[in-house]
Amino acid sequence: MKLNLYCVKDSKTSKSDLFLEENDVSAKRSFEYAIKSDLKKAMFAGDYVLYYLGNYDHATMSFNIEKAPKVLMPGSSILGNEVKDNEV
Repeated sequence: MKLNLYCVKDSKTSKSDLFLEENDVSAKRSFEYAIKSDLKKAMFAGDYVLYYLGNYDHATMSFNIEKAPKVLMPGSSILGNEVKDNEV
């Protein structure tokens, strides 16, 4: 089974949190929930960005990392907007 590797980066502190999800839609939903459910993050939503980094293969226990991170969603787009399944 392959899962995609994502990163939420705080542009002000350079802190990054990595996580695995099945696809971009799931990652966007998780990112949106993380921002909306945390008052501190919600107050500074524009500081956070969701990136796609590559994937992880359970069978080979290996990562395939992209040459450059791909921006999937800026945190500033979350508050007041719902993530739609077709916004991939």
